[in-house]
Amino acid sequence: MSQSPLPSPYQMRTATEADWPTVQQLIEVAEGKTFSAEVFEKRFAFNIKSIDTHYWLITHQEEVIGFVSLHVQHVLHMQELVGCIEELFILPQHRGKGIGKAAMQHIISFCRLIDLEELRVRAGISDKATEAFFEALGFTPRDCNFGYTL
Repeated sequence: MSQSPLPSPYQMRTATEADWPTVQQLIEVAEGKTFSAEVFEKRFAFNIKSIDTHYWLITHQEEVIGFVSLHVQHVLHMQELVGCIEELFILPQHRGKGIGKAAMQHIISFCRLIDLEELRVRAGISDKATEAFFEALGFTPRDCNFGYTL
């Protein structure tokens, strides 16, 4: 799965540990807030070394314009492993060009290749555009996540 699945001139590549500042910038745009560079770099370095974490960058003419993270989970109530997309973000000016759909098709193929039982996505509960995007790809609403601020 080394060839980019995206429409030209877009490319998708595996992230490296050196990509952390770029990923931090993208996530800050996506979340609308800033993060400590020291903490972010440590978490990124820790995660990227894990066999259960997969990060990809989406580029347009060498500029990084998107990021995808997949975390493999070893949950006790599932027979096989489960994948969870924690982040999927493409800069707004590059949306609507089939990039997200192609990236997701690549991720789904990758999940099948590593024998995952299910692929899950975390999304905001009031984000109707994101909901429609994933439903068009065949995802269905499941479970309900709750958060508790400590």
